[in-house]
Amino acid sequence: MAADGEESQLGEIMTTLKSLCQKVDKIDDLQRARKGHPDYDSDLREFLPRTVKFRRSRYNDQLGFNIRGGKEHRCGIYISKVYPESNAERVGIEVGDKLISVNGFDFEDLRHDDGIMLDVSCAGIQSTLAPSVTTRGFCFYNSG
Repeated sequence: MAADGEESQLGEIMTTLKSLCQKVDKIDDLQRARKGHPDYDSDLREFLPRTVKFRRSRYNDQLGFNIRGGKEHRCGIYISKVYPESNAERVGIEVGDKLISVNGFDFEDLRHDDGIMLDVSCAGIQSTLAPSVTTRGFCFYNSG
């Protein structure tokens, strides 16, 4: 009689194992179907901050981008425009990127005007940028 109970438990265990194996197979099938599909890309490197470097040919050359935001607007400083064929575009700066630092100066809690002064006073630029994870990362603020 004890053997019948053990066989019954063994049967339940085997049924559970088969069910789990089928679920694992389904998960594997889903992962294979999603691999390479842009909606299911699990590579998070695109969301990590990155560092870009470039130099201006002349001290008074444009940087190739505009900024928006700042401490007075209760947000960070973001790239609002990148000029075509500029050094900024060539190194991969994109509209919506958040400036984290420029040449070692922290931009996280900086006023807009201070950010402009730091940007334009440098011949060489080394910026750490956080890519936008919002709809292009613009800083919208209430001026009132």
